[in-house]
Amino acid sequence: TDYWIGFTWADPGGNSITWSRDSTSGQAQQNSLHAASSFGTPGSALSGPIDAYVDVVYSTGGGGGTTTPVVRSAASASGASAGNSAVVTKPSGLTVGDLLIAWAVGDNDGALANLTGPSWTLAGSQAAATGGQPEMKIWTKVATSTETAASNFTFAAGTGVFCSAGVVAIQQGTFNTTTPVTTPQFNINASSSTSHSAPSLTGVSDGLLMTAHSVDQGGAASNSYPPPSGMTEILDTAASSAYTGLEVNSLVLTSTAATGTKTAICTNSRPSTCASLIVNPA
Repeated sequence: TDYWIGFTWADPGGNSITWSRDSTSGQAQQNSLHAASSFGTPGSALSGPIDAYVDVVYSTGGGGGTTTPVVRSAASASGASAGNSAVVTKPSGLTVGDLLIAWAVGDNDGALANLTGPSWTLAGSQAAATGGQPEMKIWTKVATSTETAASNFTFAAGTGVFCSAGVVAIQQGTFNTTTPVTTPQFNINASSSTSHSAPSLTGVSDGLLMTAHSVDQGGAASNSYPPPSGMTEILDTAASSAYTGLEVNSLVLTSTAATGTKTAICTNSRPSTCASLIVNPA
C-alpha cells in the first residue's frame, strides 16, 4: 500500500501551503499557493526532499482491534572469559516509550543472586540446578531518556562465571503499558540433550510469544540454536559465545489456545534452562 505523507497550515493572509509529488525531477516534492518567500517561486519543484519520521504499527485484526507487539531491534553479547561482563549494545533505533526486555544467563558455577543487570524490573528468574543447567534472569523496562542516551547495557554473573545476555526493544504503542508482559515460566531440561524446550503458555490473542533457550556448554567454546519450528529468531549469542549460550525467538499469536512447548535444537548435547513469556498487545 502506498501512503501520502505531508503537511499543511493556514497562511496569515488567508492562503495555505500544500505539498504534493509530481512527475518532475524524479518525483520531487512540489509547493504551490504561497507568498513569495525562501521556499522559492510559487509552483516550482523543490530542489530537495522533505524528511519525515514515520513509526508504523499494525494490527493482525485477531483481537478485536488490539495492536500486535512489534520488535524494533535486538542486541546480544557474551563475556569474553570467566568473570567478564556481557556488554550488550543498545538496540538500534531505541525510542523513549519502547519496551526493553533483557535476558541474562550465567553458567552452572554461579549463584542466582550474583547474576546482575541494569536496575530494571525483574520479571522472573530461575536458579541453576545440580544437573548443569545455567541460571537465568529476565528484566523489563519502558525506555526513558536514560536508556536512549546509553550506549550499552551491562550484565554480569560474578567472579569466575561465564555470562551471556540479550536485550530486545518492542516498539512503543504496540504493547500494553499497564501489563507489558505475562509472568515468565521456566523449564529445566535436566538431562543432557540437544532438544531444549520452552514451556507452553495460555495464549493471548495478538500477543507476541517469546521463548529463550540457554545452555551451560560444559567446556564447549561455541554454541548455536536455529529457532523452534514456526518461530522467528531475534537473537543468538553464537558469534560471541563464551561457554554459555542464549537464543531468543518470537511468534505472533492469533488465539487464546495453548502455545505448546517450543523446542530449539542446540549444537551441544547439554542440560538447559528455557523460558516463555508473552508480550501483551496494546
